[in-house]
Amino acid sequence: MTATDSANEALGKGYSALSRIGAQRAWTLGGLVVALVAFSIYAIVNGGRVLFVQRLIDGLSNGFIYSAMALALVLIYKATTVVNFAQGEMAMFGAFLCYVFDTSLGLPTWLAIIAGMAVSALAAAGIERVLIRPF
Repeated sequence: MTATDSANEALGKGYSALSRIGAQRAWTLGGLVVALVAFSIYAIVNGGRVLFVQRLIDGLSNGFIYSAMALALVLIYKATTVVNFAQGEMAMFGAFLCYVFDTSLGLPTWLAIIAGMAVSALAAAGIERVLIRPF
């Protein structure tokens, strides 16, 4: 038996082990859900209701942000067949503009957010026309 044959045999055993684990994923996921629900009930009963609700809201808001970023990446990829990671920088640019408008210029927060969105949208449109469209 050559080294290649023994490596292929070891890989085959590893894949069959992963297949056995994958076949039990329903039980694994069910056990995880039961443990999570049990821990949540325990935390709520022992006076952690406020903390539990806050963590639940934090998790949902983070999940919404992650899903929005993933959706934006997929839309750009499907439209251009190019993975564009500059979206994070553009979002940070808009957030920085809102911060500057709020702190340095002293605008009210709601007005700083609207102004930051408008300026970053204009900058994005300019970048698209000048840099991306020619390609």
